[in-house]
Amino acid sequence: MFFYGGTKVIGEHYLDLYHQLYGLDYVVLRFANVYGERQGDSGEGGVISIFAKRIAQRQDITIFGDGWQPSVSLAEGLRRTYTYFSKV
Repeated sequence: MFFYGGTKVIGEHYLDLYHQLYGLDYVVLRFANVYGERQGDSGEGGVISIFAKRIAQRQDITIFGDGWQPSVSLAEGLRRTYTYFSKV
């Protein structure tokens, strides 16, 4: 497990502890591949913002392979989904 993902899991364990100790109800939402109007296109800006900028500038976009993006956290053959947020 990577450090970033580990910190998310630790937070969830704290929520569970508070639930057990104090009866705190909670919900955990694990959004992946989130994009929106204010997303940058540098660093880890994300493919949506990078593609949008290149299309707006009438530049080519490159998709390697067949467009499938495997991940250790996803079942084999499952496509990634993208979640749009306009007010995060």
